[in-house]
Amino acid sequence: MLAQGLDWQPGDRIAVPACEFPANVYPFMNLRKRGVEVDFVPHMDATFLLEDVAAALTPRTRLLTVSFVQFLSGFRADLSAIGALCKEKDVIFCVDAIQGLGALQLDVEACGVDFLACGGHKWLMATAGTGFIYVTEVLQARLSPMAGWLHGPVDWENFFDYALEFHPDAERFRLGNTNNIGIAALHAALGLHLEAGQAWCERQVLARARELTEGLQVLGLKRFGTDDPRYASGIATFSHPSAEALFAYLSERRIHVAMRNRLLRFAPSYYNSEDEVRRVIDAVKSYDQGVMQPG
Repeated sequence: MLAQGLDWQPGDRIAVPACEFPANVYPFMNLRKRGVEVDFVPHMDATFLLEDVAAALTPRTRLLTVSFVQFLSGFRADLSAIGALCKEKDVIFCVDAIQGLGALQLDVEACGVDFLACGGHKWLMATAGTGFIYVTEVLQARLSPMAGWLHGPVDWENFFDYALEFHPDAERFRLGNTNNIGIAALHAALGLHLEAGQAWCERQVLARARELTEGLQVLGLKRFGTDDPRYASGIATFSHPSAEALFAYLSERRIHVAMRNRLLRFAPSYYNSEDEVRRVIDAVKSYDQGVMQPG
């Protein structure tokens, strides 16, 4: 909706960190056929500095898109500082929030976010096929929405009187029938999240991730990303000399982690307990001790 909705001109530029998930890259790379260039912000272990972002912005940069939380390293971007930079440079600020919302608190207005997209099947703990976008009213006026059939008023008595009209608000981005079952699941999941309390959820997520990180580092695992608490999230990723074998070992013990780029990504949530974190650490220790046994 964002990539195809703006009136791009040849020579316009888009900035994006070179460590983004493909979903936050390909829609913008696809604009190259319209003469739009993509500038990649350099990174180190999927982390980057505000200065790196500032250096990537040019006078022709119209949009910057970043993840709230980087999918592999768990790097939590300083959205407030980046949003202020975008406002200063008159650059549209887009955020992919799927790896952060539900685990961490976010105030889109305070951070100066113009456009946000988020799926519901990760930290929000709803079903696949659900999600939402947030668009400021100022940006809504600049976007040309795609046409479906529910993007505007429907004359239920005269379907053959085709009038291409759009709703005056964000409902214009609705193209057709919605995933009602998925929306009900998302509603229930959000209800649980809000009942627990967003601040409490964030404290729990960060505490479990910190306990896990400290425990695995004691065992000698090297973290991918940064240990700086300012950029902490619920994701903690580690390298291991036998990553695939350890992944299988943990899976057999019903410990669910993700394998990405031959790295092990752990993502404890607010419902996980300290005992469960200890179980993960003990399992990794048990695996390493078994591997090192002679014979």
